[in-house]
Amino acid sequence: MSRNRGRIAVPGHLVAQAVAAATARLARRHPSIEHDLVHSAVYQAAVELVCTVTDPDRLAPLLERRGHARLLAMTGAPLAITVARHRR
Repeated sequence: MSRNRGRIAVPGHLVAQAVAAATARLARRHPSIEHDLVHSAVYQAAVELVCTVTDPDRLAPLLERRGHARLLAMTGAPLAITVARHRR
């Protein structure tokens, strides 16, 4: 993953679209969690990712993955920590 040395590399409107889309998908996936809490989890993940992710196409799946992990942790569900294998 490319690093951008602390600057926001993904335009704000694309970040907002990715947050909205991830929030909608995760709200459907976790219907027992309030929509505001789902949005909060995704927004927190976005704040962490915008300074390190330079590719807008990579941001959306990472947001959803981190948001989902946060929501599982909030509900007390066990979460396996794994390392993704990178394709070359």
